[in-house]
Parts: sequence; structure tokens; C-alpha cells
Amino acid sequence: MKKLIILPLLLSLKLSASPIEPESMSTQEPAMPLVAAAIRYGMLASAYLNSPSGMITEGYRYQIRSLYLSYLRETLQEPGNTIETLNKQLISNWMKRLGREQLPPMVLVNIRENLEIKLTEWSKNALSGQLKAMMEKDQVMPTLEQQIKACKRLAFQPASNPDKRRSCHQTKQLTRGVSSGLIDPNLLKGEMLALLPAYANSLVQISGRPYYRAFKTSKEDFQESLLTLMTQGYSARQLAEILEFAGVDHPQVFDQLYYHALRNDRVIHDLN
Repeated sequence: MKKLIILPLLLSLKLSASPIEPESMSTQEPAMPLVAAAIRYGMLASAYLNSPSGMITEGYRYQIRSLYLSYLRETLQEPGNTIETLNKQLISNWMKRLGREQLPPMVLVNIRENLEIKLTEWSKNALSGQLKAMMEKDQVMPTLEQQIKACKRLAFQPASNPDKRRSCHQTKQLTRGVSSGLIDPNLLKGEMLALLPAYANSLVQISGRPYYRAFKTSKEDFQESLLTLMTQGYSARQLAEILEFAGVDHPQVFDQLYYHALRNDRVIHDLN
């Protein structure tokens, strides 16, 4: 369903510069490396996002993202506030809090880089209309927290365990739509700060696992393939058509294609 939403958006994108038209969409030289990278990234992303550890880590991240979007919405209404200054303040406060977790300096540096990238990505996508801080009922956050805890308790059970599948997969579905009903910036800030240590520790635990490293490498390889073809003049629409023609059916692939185009400032001014 998500891919069906993303694809029309991709097909509607326009580039300000006239792209170099590829001779054929079925040309194997540009298409095959892209398709191979997309398939590998899609499969590893699905494996990671469907693993209990992945669901837990992403669950915390989605909560923080939701609170951040609400925080951004409220604080940008105040005169003098900019995304850059707000992000800088948040990062400073967050790192002071994480400094009490007794994490090694290099781990703190890596977490800081990860958080800076996420805040930049979320704010850009929020401004472009790709992420919205929708209002939800008050029970969403408590329910999500309970499900994450239940999933963590069952993380070492076999995949066939029905309680594990129910708890973890329900968490996955809920985190993708969660958002905050809070409107007080100080409360939003406090909620993000409270969730941060759990997210950071979960990220540290999963970072050393081979399948997570493989997932990250596959994501970087796919991004590199996209950037290479975009610099050759291929538009996001053309790349989407190549992947669609090849039968690639991973929502994360199309999300990454669209957001990669946004991050490279190739299409932002053409968005409604």
C-alpha cells in the first residue's frame, strides 16, 4: 500500500534541469547495477525491520520522530526560531543527557552523527510535506510503550512464538502511524529526552550485529547507485520506472529513492 502511494509521487516529480534522456529504459548497463542494489537493500531492510531488535529500535526512533515533528510545528510559530537553531539546541541537550549513560566517547560521537542526520532529514521532509505531525488520541503513546516492552521481553523467543509475533508485529504497525497529541513545547522536549537513552542503548546493541551492518551497507550502496545515475541525468521518475519494470516491490526502496531525490535538492522547489 505504501509503495502505491509513493510511486505516483515519484512519477509526478519534475527536475529543473533538462535530464539526459536514456536511450532505453531496458538498457542493461545502467539498470542492472541499480536493480541488483535495490533488491539487496529491499530484502535486508525487510529483514531488519521485521526482526524484534529492529522493531524495538525503530519503535523508539518513530516515537522520537513523532514528538520532534510536533515540537517543530509548535516552536516554529515563535518569532526568531529557525530549524537550525532548534536542532542545535536539541542536539546539545540530548548529548548532555547521553553523557550520563557512561557510553564510550566514540559511541557518543557516532550517536551524535546519527541524531544530527535524522533531525536534518526529518525537518527537510516535514517542510516538503512528506512527514506530518498528525494529532492522535492520548492512548497511542502509552500503548506503544507497552508493546515495545512486551516485544523486548520476548525478543529471545523463537520466531514461531505466537506472543512474540503478535507483540512485535503489532508494535511495528503502530509505530509507523504514531504521533503526539502534546502541544506544549517543553513537554514535547521532555518526552523526547526521556526516550533518548532507550533509543541510544538499543541502537548501540544492534549496531554490532552482522545483519544490521549488512543492512546499512546495502542502503549506502543503493544510495550510491541512485546518486551515480542522477548525476548522469536520470530523473527520479525514470529510476522509479526502471525499478518498477524490473519487478522490484520493496516500499523501502521507493521511499529511499524519493527521499534521496529530496536530500539532493533536485526536486524540492517543484513540490506542492
